[in-house]
Amino acid sequence: MQRKLITLSIATLLGLVACAQAPNNTDDYYARANGRKGSALKTALCQIIYKDKNPGYDALLEMYHKSDKRADGYLRDWYSNATSYVIGGPAENHSYNGEGQSYNREHSVPQSWFSKKAPMKSDGHHVIPTDGYVNNRRGNLPFGEVDPNSISYQSANGYSKVGRCRTTGYTGQVFEPNDKIKGDLARIYFYMATCYENQISSWSSNAEAAHVFNGTKYPGFTQWQLDMLMRWSRQDPVDAVETARNDSVYNHQDNRNPFVDYPGLEEYIWGSKQDVAFNYWDYDSGIEPDPQDPDDPDNPDNPDNPDNPDNPDNPVIAEGDTLFIETFDGCAGTGGNDNAWSGGAGAGTFVSDHSGWSAAYTAGGLKCARFGSGSKKGTLTSPEITIDGDCILTFKVAPWSEESCSITIAADNKAITIADTSFGEMKKQQWNTYQTEISGSGSFTLVFTPSTNRFFMDEVLITKKELDEPVPTTIKTATTEGKRQPTYTLDGRRTASGNKARGPIVVNGRKVISTK
Repeated sequence: MQRKLITLSIATLLGLVACAQAPNNTDDYYARANGRKGSALKTALCQIIYKDKNPGYDALLEMYHKSDKRADGYLRDWYSNATSYVIGGPAENHSYNGEGQSYNREHSVPQSWFSKKAPMKSDGHHVIPTDGYVNNRRGNLPFGEVDPNSISYQSANGYSKVGRCRTTGYTGQVFEPNDKIKGDLARIYFYMATCYENQISSWSSNAEAAHVFNGTKYPGFTQWQLDMLMRWSRQDPVDAVETARNDSVYNHQDNRNPFVDYPGLEEYIWGSKQDVAFNYWDYDSGIEPDPQDPDDPDNPDNPDNPDNPDNPDNPVIAEGDTLFIETFDGCAGTGGNDNAWSGGAGAGTFVSDHSGWSAAYTAGGLKCARFGSGSKKGTLTSPEITIDGDCILTFKVAPWSEESCSITIAADNKAITIADTSFGEMKKQQWNTYQTEISGSGSFTLVFTPSTNRFFMDEVLITKKELDEPVPTTIKTATTEGKRQPTYTLDGRRTASGNKARGPIVVNGRKVISTK
């Protein structure tokens, strides 16, 4: 009996050792930071990752062949989603007078902020490849979040923007990167403030840098910048692309970014876990709970997991199911009036069901949205949407002041195909409903570009295409022709009772009130 108990204890111990390992094969790389917390943890990490030399500025171009290579073999451009540069090709450091002509090395922390000194100037963790023209438009501006009514420049598809900052605590001009890389850049900034905490005191002597770094080892950042970066990191967590880049840079210059290796590590230094001791081999990020825990909602065997086929609320995507719907019903201004046009040019506050919509100018109509102004085109970009297979896109649009104008749509992901991308002959101050097929697999944003300035938008809907379903490009009215149609709630769930559902529902891509 005693021998059996000893065997179990050894097996349990081996299991614990196997589970408690440093991430990304880092072994004891971070061992000297063990048990530290807050500012002491930041200093301990500095002593681990700081290198006074690296391969140099020219060597970065060679590093990009591995560190920033997209799945299709082209360069990963951090500031533009409209380029496909051959790494090391003729566009490398080429002259430019517009986007898409050249790529170069961008210091995410502008090198003028640290007087172009080594080793910061050639640190591969923060020197990233970007389109040369968009890089130039950023200049030395801090990263921030742009007021949509103050955009002075935006790259193709509205991917990157320049304008007045809307983030609480700062109102100067900023450069806003795309949501897809905000977390990556936040963790680069955490790395820079940690790795170079002994150099950072001089950075704040630069006028632009002083808006970001406060000249101290700890916390290192101004409060508005730190709050924003922490939020960015939470909203855009570490992914496989970022982890692979960390490994590539490590192979290039022999140091790592701990904020990539340990997702959420910034919370131990500046956030909610400052009083928790760091454990390099048994780390608790608080981000991804143990998937083997039967009570963990991420466990596929948990009956409450939406991916569990035994869950009655499982939103399995079937033919006709709604993948995305935007009603703009929170807008309470004038103009548009949802389904029956009436009112003025739209003077209310813009409110959307989903965060992430962006345009040069926004306003609220009556249960619809207005984009653009009397003199500016209101190119509109959607939040990120994910599909897998053939789908139907339906949307309603109305120009304010011009007849026979048109609108085009595009996706920022080349893996997504849109059957019809241009729709025209619209009547002013009258809703025009369009529909087209959209196919592919992956995440993307939709960009709506009108031929006129001020225009209204309502009810953007993406549904899974039904087999053999015809796709008209223009729908004047929605009809059922006596056929029982699938119906959906406004949050995109298919109703169990078909056309007999009561209250506001979606039928054939249109929002109706059912009283049956």
